[in-house]
Amino acid sequence: MEATALSLAKVTLETLLPVAKNALADEVILLLGVHEEVSFITNELEMMQAFLRAAGADHRASNEVARIWVKQVRDLAYDVEDCLQEYLALDLGSAVGLGCDGLPPWARWLRACTAVPSPGRLRTKHQIAVRIKQVKGRVEEISKRNLRYSIIAQPAGPAAVHDIAIEHQVVDAENFAAGIATEESDLVGRDRHRAELVDHLVSLPVSGEPLQVLALWGMGGVGKTVLARDVLRSPRVRQAFQLRPWVTVPHPLVMDEFIASLASQLEMVEAEPGSLVPLHTKAMRHLRDRKYAMVVDDVLTIAEWEKIKQALPDSSTGSCVVVTTRDEAVAMHCSTSPGHVRQLNYLSHAESFQLLCKKVPLQEGGPLMPMVDPILERCRGLPLAIAAVGKLLATMKTPAEWNKLHDHLGSELKGNPRLEEITNVLTSSYEGLPYHLKSCFLYLSIFPKYRELRQTRVSWRWMAEGLVRPESSSGMDPEDIGENYFNQLISRSMIQPATTWVNLHDRINTAQVHDMMREIILAKATEENQLFILNARLPSRLPREKIRHLVLTSDDYCRWPARSDTTAILDGIRNMWQVRSLTVNGECPPRLIIPSKMKMLRVLDLEDSTNATDEHLSGIGELLQLKYLGLRKTGITKLPESLGRLKFLRSLDVRGTKVTTIPQGVTKLERLRHLMAGNGMLHDDDNTISSLPSRPCFSWRAMSSISARKLARKLTVSSSIGKHSGVWLPDGFGRLKSMHNLGTVDVGNDGQRILKDISKLAGLTNLEITELTDRDGPEFCNMIHELVSLRDLEVRSRSGRSRSLHCLNMIESPPPHLITLRLCGHLGRLPSWIGHLQDITKIKLLATELEQDAIEMLGDLPNLTGLHLWRMSYIGRELRFGTGKFPKLKLMDINRLEDLVSLVIEGASTPQLEWLWLKQCCRLSDDENGIVGVPLLHRLRELQIMFCGDKPNKLVDLLQKQLGDHQNRPLFECF
Repeated sequence: MEATALSLAKVTLETLLPVAKNALADEVILLLGVHEEVSFITNELEMMQAFLRAAGADHRASNEVARIWVKQVRDLAYDVEDCLQEYLALDLGSAVGLGCDGLPPWARWLRACTAVPSPGRLRTKHQIAVRIKQVKGRVEEISKRNLRYSIIAQPAGPAAVHDIAIEHQVVDAENFAAGIATEESDLVGRDRHRAELVDHLVSLPVSGEPLQVLALWGMGGVGKTVLARDVLRSPRVRQAFQLRPWVTVPHPLVMDEFIASLASQLEMVEAEPGSLVPLHTKAMRHLRDRKYAMVVDDVLTIAEWEKIKQALPDSSTGSCVVVTTRDEAVAMHCSTSPGHVRQLNYLSHAESFQLLCKKVPLQEGGPLMPMVDPILERCRGLPLAIAAVGKLLATMKTPAEWNKLHDHLGSELKGNPRLEEITNVLTSSYEGLPYHLKSCFLYLSIFPKYRELRQTRVSWRWMAEGLVRPESSSGMDPEDIGENYFNQLISRSMIQPATTWVNLHDRINTAQVHDMMREIILAKATEENQLFILNARLPSRLPREKIRHLVLTSDDYCRWPARSDTTAILDGIRNMWQVRSLTVNGECPPRLIIPSKMKMLRVLDLEDSTNATDEHLSGIGELLQLKYLGLRKTGITKLPESLGRLKFLRSLDVRGTKVTTIPQGVTKLERLRHLMAGNGMLHDDDNTISSLPSRPCFSWRAMSSISARKLARKLTVSSSIGKHSGVWLPDGFGRLKSMHNLGTVDVGNDGQRILKDISKLAGLTNLEITELTDRDGPEFCNMIHELVSLRDLEVRSRSGRSRSLHCLNMIESPPPHLITLRLCGHLGRLPSWIGHLQDITKIKLLATELEQDAIEMLGDLPNLTGLHLWRMSYIGRELRFGTGKFPKLKLMDINRLEDLVSLVIEGASTPQLEWLWLKQCCRLSDDENGIVGVPLLHRLRELQIMFCGDKPNKLVDLLQKQLGDHQNRPLFECF
């Protein structure tokens, strides 16, 4: 698709142009004496960028010709970057040797000029300068080639100049699905949404009310169009509305086309051929006097909706418009009220199986049944995918054919016409993204399928790759911009929040890419030589062309073989000097010592590679351009002192390792923004599951079993405070003024010095402290007074009975914008300042031994959405949520309150509560006094009762009766 090629070229140029225009590049150019050449190249690339942006509406070029030209532009831009970065790496290496690595550019230039260069360095400088001059000639030729073959012609009109011309050249792909699942019998799992929409439409008054707007939003292919069409065809809707027009929004939006489509639905003809103005007037007059239900399908942007809304009559006939969109922000903007927004999610496993059975006949116990679950796992509840794959499977009669489709679904999506509908719909979602999000989304192809993407890991890697572009006018930190990008991808239904996390305050920690969407972006990234994945299962030859991102992947069932060909491939990796990121998914190959030749490497991510050892980091000090080092949950025990050479390092993640000490050299890393180590209250030991009592598992609704890992995640609270580990910080850490995220820090030894160092980090937003002692209390309070930018704070005392947290009462000026607070250790009473935290949204308490008065204080917090009361955090027998308390609480998590007998929720309390979890409260009463007030929770979506009370059957029966008539039919899980 030409639009894809154009957008990829523009993304490439936007990413690389800043490289040639920053201060370091200026220094390189000055030292090489190629200022004129680089200036010409930069200007020419800028012209190409503007040309591609303006040429979005030109469709005269064939796909193949445009794709080849774009590839040449991209490779050229990368070669420019390689030249500059290669010299930068050379210059950094020599600067370290000359002792001028901390000097400003002019001083480094002076030192370099007066130093006697080695012959090898002179030769390398000359070679780079020659290459830059050669690139200049290639730039001239590629510009002439476009003119010679008219690959991208100059757009004719000014309208094409705007970004939106390219950004929204999205085919009407969702309607390609019309032939797949448009019959009512294929509408599976949408009964509740259908009933709600029909009831809402028919309940509208005949007159006297302004136009109502309802919005359906969700991922492309989730069934928005099918559901809207089914609702419009409902007999009750047909009887209630005189007119029921359906208009699919053309992209880019041309209002004349929109009006013409609407007029054709109203069976109107144009009075004067060639003039649509009278037709618009006539159509609006026709709608103004009648009660109508209109579907406006596939609205992409708020700007599109504003144009459409202005064209609709402002009548009071009780009419309604149903908007379908893939963007949550658009849905919220369009709808008359938040209650008029409906999100369509994936189908459950049972619903997915039901839909698959409508497409392919299956016999229980038949030879094809073992392949059903793997196939459905690839489709992951997406109705369009299930329907299309099901139709294809209906032509396959053997398990071998089904297995082949499962294993090669990516290639089938690209080449099989029967799956074209899926590709068109999902590709159109990608094409509708703004340019900056295209590159960020394509980057997600690096991560393995089914892997939950942690927001910080993704956004910090984006920052390291230059994909996050701070704007001086916004005043936002790069971290906030990266999080905003992540949330935009969720809002646009490109990635979905992971089901294991509850979204309480619009800060989603983890998300996933649908497997079908991942196959599409993986194909794009591979085709463009952006990504190469070396799989232990099928090791292949290394690519001949330059690649930017290298992924080594394996799993529990396929480890790296010790064959000679595999060894040769791994040895070849060491010479891939142009690679920008190296990611290891699964086992780290035993022979892979991090290659020091990868001078361009910006990202090294070994997360979850448990066999990665200290030996793998032996050459880490040579990777002078490294910006992200991810060692989370690896076998690393000690960080090398050579880390101090990595002057550009921004993110260092050793969370979940045995690293206990940060080396002194890290204090030289003035650009370091994130240091994550140890284990916090969010990272508890899964071994707790082994000590849980054996109880029967019950389920009220669609739940038969839960994996041990999932159960551990639901139940686990660390069994002892001392197991929360942290790291010791060296003297001088306070020099790292760029630090934003720091945790977990062990202040048990030399605590006053460490706390004083931390107090100098004025820009710190997230902080985790453990092993706080009584003697360090005053210094801790002084530190808190200095850290006015803190938004996330975790504090843990050295032992359960220690009163070190009592120093919190001495805090006079708490951080004014604190959002999350986690406390572990004895308190007895809550500090009074906690009751004045206006922005606080989440509080987690462990071993605080509080009583009812603390609950009353927490209940007055105006924006608290999540409350976690873990082991020994509350010591009363009755936990009461009083009338009018907790106005915005969505999640109540009560875990291992061993003295708790009764939970009472009074009327008008917790009006927004959606999730209520009670776990391991073994003394909870089994009668009606155990949990009081559940029927009053009108927004309840999920109730979990796990290992509570002596007679769980009795408690379950009581709760089932209370929930039986609940309007939301909440999910009830009990063990």
